[in-house]
Amino acid sequence: MFPYISVSVAVVGSALAGAFDLKTTEIPDEISLGMVAAGLIINFTWSIVEWNPVHIFRSASIGSAFFTFGLVMYMAGQWGGGDAKVLTGIGTLIPSAPVFAAQTHPFPFSAVIMINTFLIGAVYMLIYALGISIRKGDVVDDFMSRASSDWKRIVAISSLPIIIALASVAAVGWGTYVFYFLMLAPAVALLLLLLRFLKAVEDTGFTKKIDVDKLRVGDMLAEEIEEIDATHDPIEELKGLSKFLMGFGILPLTMYAFGFTEGLYFYLSFPAPILGVMIGFIYLLYSRSFEIFGSVFNQSSTRIRGLEEEEVGKIRENYKTVTIREGVRFAPVFPIAIAVTVYYGNVLMLLF
Repeated sequence: MFPYISVSVAVVGSALAGAFDLKTTEIPDEISLGMVAAGLIINFTWSIVEWNPVHIFRSASIGSAFFTFGLVMYMAGQWGGGDAKVLTGIGTLIPSAPVFAAQTHPFPFSAVIMINTFLIGAVYMLIYALGISIRKGDVVDDFMSRASSDWKRIVAISSLPIIIALASVAAVGWGTYVFYFLMLAPAVALLLLLLRFLKAVEDTGFTKKIDVDKLRVGDMLAEEIEEIDATHDPIEELKGLSKFLMGFGILPLTMYAFGFTEGLYFYLSFPAPILGVMIGFIYLLYSRSFEIFGSVFNQSSTRIRGLEEEEVGKIRENYKTVTIREGVRFAPVFPIAIAVTVYYGNVLMLLF
């Protein structure tokens, strides 16, 4: 009963998150945090019913590991905070393979969810980018400009496999492998063109000019704003984040007290507190350099981060319009990845 409930909540919750993401670009915390709470409650109840703490330990371990990964993706500017929270909810709800799930051997079920999320996400983002390029004609113009200005470099790099093939034949007579090297040439050229297309989509398709009255807290700037440029110093955020992550250290200690010191779930309970210690060290290092050399965090206002309420107010006071950056609505990938993992297994293995 419990696996059916967990998978159902994970699919419905992530589907709702995807719907909100597509419609508003925001994922309500009530959905993602509700998924986390539901996962912990379901697995805790399961542990009580069977009088076996393994279920809650699995839920907490995978949830904390997924949260740590999502946080790193968020800090790297690759994901939004909502995406990281939804991933955490999925980890706490279905940390291990349900009895009705497809075989994922030799990978653990949680690892396969992550693999499928990125494989499906790559296809999804390409389709999303194509849709943006069709909707905004400027993307195609920007891509053509990039391709025409870089055509010599593209030809030179994509010609390397041909040169290697000819050199191989001349040197050792590897005629059998020449065909494969020759096929690499157009593949490399297509990859280079694809990268330029995605860059054009990022720089042109994901930006729009809006009236400042429509600017919201959390929006990301795509132009320099002098009034807030280089003023955001998140050093105190690092301090709070470090304390929060180190609080996850109670999980491996609890597992140790119950004798669960072997296996995947015990080791996956360590990334969060270890990251917290690392961030704490960075905080101490940067806080001292702040006193001596000035803030090391001063950066352009256009870096990937959401605006704060005070910054929105400054922009509204001094500007009539502003250019903001939009990102890919990634949350719809999660329910698809769950369904594919449960019913088909590892997509990566199906490709071979």
